Amino acid sequence: MAKYDLLRDYLMKQQMDEFDLNFQEIENIIRAPLPESADRPQWWANVRGESSHVQREAWRKAGYDAFLTSGSRRVRFRRVASASGQADRTLKLVLSHHHDRLIDDLVRSGRYPDANAVFNDGLRLVARREEIYATKLRALKEAAEAERRDID
Repeated sequence: MAKYDLLRDYLMKQQMDEFDLNFQEIENIIRAPLPESADRPQWWANVRGESSHVQREAWRKAGYDAFLTSGSRRVRFRRVASASGQADRTLKLVLSHHHDRLIDDLVRSGRYPDANAVFNDGLRLVARREEIYATKLRALKEAAEAERRDID
């Protein structure tokens, strides 16, 4: 059994689409220490295609992508889209410590089921703000056109 097969097996048993594990939890799962290079985002990079990095194969085979939360020794595992198209798109985002903590607090409070719901709610607010902006811009253009006609 390869070192990261235990991680793959653990991930395959998970029901959640997204969750975090700290380095100690991962080390307990694989029954070995992570290498020092695990502190770097590149070690967790979700590169597609042929890879010599056996750790990446562990979460890929389990259907997850992995994202290092900068400076926290925590990794967020997020289920990737299946052939049935469960997820439309996966983005890798770099969050400030403040925003990462805000999202975690909102999820822990029970107000949101997961980080994805927080982002979707935020995007709905952005979309609404853009609608309001477009409506105001259209009204200003119409008013300017009316003024121009009055001047002519």
